[in-house]
Amino acid sequence: MRSSRLCLCCLAGVLCYIGLKIGLKKLLSGSATSNPKPTEHTEPKESKDLQSLPEFKPRSDEEVTQVVDTWLPRVHQRAREFFTHEQIRDVLKTLARNTDSNSDLLEEKWSFWYGALDEHNEATLTMVKPGVAGESVTHVNRVLTFIFASDTLFEQMIQLPKEPFRTSCGDQRCVCLACISPTAKDCMDSVPD
Repeated sequence: MRSSRLCLCCLAGVLCYIGLKIGLKKLLSGSATSNPKPTEHTEPKESKDLQSLPEFKPRSDEEVTQVVDTWLPRVHQRAREFFTHEQIRDVLKTLARNTDSNSDLLEEKWSFWYGALDEHNEATLTMVKPGVAGESVTHVNRVLTFIFASDTLFEQMIQLPKEPFRTSCGDQRCVCLACISPTAKDCMDSVPD
């Protein structure tokens, strides 16, 4: 009797792990992978539709290290099981380098992306996904959801179409985790002048 319980537990663990892998593939395979040519600047093609961003204040190398060390304890276990520690650090460094030094994408306020955009002004980053040869372009809000979101939010988000997640503030250059949540308050209330 006891050994059958262990087998069921092991089986459930394996099935959960397989489900996680499938969920990650769904999450990270958005339209960005089919459009692998992001722009190298943040000037939108249709600037009349987008508000101008606050002046970018990049982080120093020391500040990048500090914010990465602050974010690491908040990385969800699913990301730790999928990526190596070094891969997680690399992604977090990219996030830190391309967001303003006065913002924190894990807080409930604005955090704009000053990195690469695709042709639809969606925030993108280039990364190497485990098990995939070469680099892939992925939408930042999908990566953030995988790395930091709660299980509940993650499950809700992977049910959505395979495209960049919409933000509650309406600006796809905002990478504030709170704006990605379907129940989040509007993070734009705190945008600096």
